[in-house]
Amino acid sequence: MRRIRDIVLALLCTIAIVNVTAHDQSMTLEQPELILAQELNEFEGIPEEIQGVWSYEGDMTSQSAILRGNQMIITDDYNGSVYYTIDMTQVEENFEVDGIDDNSERTLYILNTNINDYSMRYGDEEAAMTTENFYFVYDENEDILIPQPEVTFNRNAEEELAYIIHDNMITEQPINREQLREVDSEFLVNRYHTHQEAGSEDIYLELYRDIANEYPDLNLLRNENYETYSAISSIIIANSELTYGRLNQAGPDKVLSLYQEAQNSASSEDVVVKEIYPSIEAEIQAFHDRQLTYENSLRYSGE
Repeated sequence: MRRIRDIVLALLCTIAIVNVTAHDQSMTLEQPELILAQELNEFEGIPEEIQGVWSYEGDMTSQSAILRGNQMIITDDYNGSVYYTIDMTQVEENFEVDGIDDNSERTLYILNTNINDYSMRYGDEEAAMTTENFYFVYDENEDILIPQPEVTFNRNAEEELAYIIHDNMITEQPINREQLREVDSEFLVNRYHTHQEAGSEDIYLELYRDIANEYPDLNLLRNENYETYSAISSIIIANSELTYGRLNQAGPDKVLSLYQEAQNSASSEDVVVKEIYPSIEAEIQAFHDRQLTYENSLRYSGE
């Protein structure tokens, strides 16, 4: 069942040769061959111009594609959400599309997936059946993303804004993605627009306060604890290779507790950081383990 779903996904999003078995006979589905330039420009991860949240609504199915950094998430009615790590993107500008007279604003992007990462997530059998490359044509004039064979993905600006808010929140406020996952995206975007229209000087601080008030179960830091964490996070960052975002992954309340406990017995700031660093790294690893489990749970089991 899952293989059939992967074939549907490949048909929608990739140019590939997919082998399927029907009535005990092998059948090959070949997609139209693209004529590519001999040398393509190459970029690590996903180029910024096609990053975003894209959606397609068809008569038979709907699909979304989230492209951010070096990660692509394809979600549809067949597979749920499937995560891909993109190592490199090859680019051909002014790509010629049949039936289009002016291709000056159309660019072909070939996203090369990391099969080892896919195998780690979903297993060797799944990795053997997935595609190594995804092909998209981006039309700059229309701001649309067109997987090959052709369907049209439109940019979802509001959902994309929610991801941008998340990215900024985790690097500016004592909160992480695991906590933000509990926050309704519509609530977050609406509050963002409210603060933006009011001319707030620090929108993300205002949003943090909104979340703390609306979601008390998240136990976000407030008042004195908020200020204390701000101070100790600067100390930890100055005495280690940790960034503010990674520190938040360990859990701001946990980091605050670890630091205050060690502070009682240590003689200096660098000694405190050295003492609690292994515990912080362990909490960060636990965060990533939970995140991976959550992401993998979004893929349908295929049963």
